[in-house]
Amino acid sequence: MTAGAFSVAANKTNGPRTRATQSPWRESIASRRISIARSSSLEGFGGASYQLLLRENVANLKVHADGAALGDLNHGLRPVTVEFPNLPGYRTKTITFSW
Repeated sequence: MTAGAFSVAANKTNGPRTRATQSPWRESIASRRISIARSSSLEGFGGASYQLLLRENVANLKVHADGAALGDLNHGLRPVTVEFPNLPGYRTKTITFSW
């Protein structure tokens, strides 16, 4: 989000009608739930389980992980357990974090 996104909401009722104010996204930015997601591809030996640490820099984030198990938050760090399928050789797994 940029500062310009807020000025569009402020100008929509008393400013000149522009293309930005005619969009279907007229509701207040504060009223929308904004989700962010990041994906990472990891490689590991088949059948192995790895534990990584995820740092949460903002309090009260509701972090979800598809493809991994999240542990309890402890002083801003959350353990992430990634298990690879029990197949021979190295395997690739994609983990998607969203908040």
